[in-house]
Amino acid sequence: MSTELQETLKSTILRHLSRLERYEPAHGRGTSRLSLAELKQAFADDPVYSIFGLDSPEYIAAAFAGGIITSIHRKIGDAYEDCVRIIFSTQYHLTAEQVRYTALISSGDRQLRRSLDVYFALKDIPRTQWESWTSYADAQLKQISPTPKVDIEAIGFEVRHCYQSADSKRAQADEAMARHCIVSGILPVMLIFCAQSNRSVITRYRSLWVVTEGHASYDLIKAQTGFDFYAFLLANKKSFRQPIVEMLKRLRET
Repeated sequence: MSTELQETLKSTILRHLSRLERYEPAHGRGTSRLSLAELKQAFADDPVYSIFGLDSPEYIAAAFAGGIITSIHRKIGDAYEDCVRIIFSTQYHLTAEQVRYTALISSGDRQLRRSLDVYFALKDIPRTQWESWTSYADAQLKQISPTPKVDIEAIGFEVRHCYQSADSKRAQADEAMARHCIVSGILPVMLIFCAQSNRSVITRYRSLWVVTEGHASYDLIKAQTGFDFYAFLLANKKSFRQPIVEMLKRLRET
């Protein structure tokens, strides 16, 4: 594996995770957000919370847990998105402009500007990879549409470290993006790297997206770029765990 690429990926992941150091737990939204000390006092003074034990340390910890978990997953998600873009850009010698794609799509009664996380036109990549992706696209497109009537000229990725959201508006927008890709000659591929995703959402997406999950996503990247992303992550596991574990320890001691 390229040492330069590995160093770039490592610094990218650690940069995203380092933002967890600045995370300060707070409850509420906007100007009414409360610090931990303020939340304890507010709950202790509340005429309902104080009666039913919602001012207890256990409940207060649970109240903060949602924000903490969301923040951790957001940073990991950002890191995965950047890493996949870097891997394809580096291995295929693509510019930042060549891996960018945005479109105006219709989702329900809304017009949305959506971007693919990673994109490349087949004409812009090396011949060997072009042939490999063409073969892959032909096989996968038939699973979405038994009689496809479009020639695939590009590959478009949505990158998710995990997909647990069941938000209907987000799902509608993702589906609208997939439809746009297909009619535009772009194979819509959703790379999901965990094995804990919301099953109902993933089943729904498979009718429009080429969905890969868990090790299958790592395997696809390795097969198409030659870079073993999973082996890289395993080799740096200790470094990537440390910022998250330290954050959780710090919050537990607060």
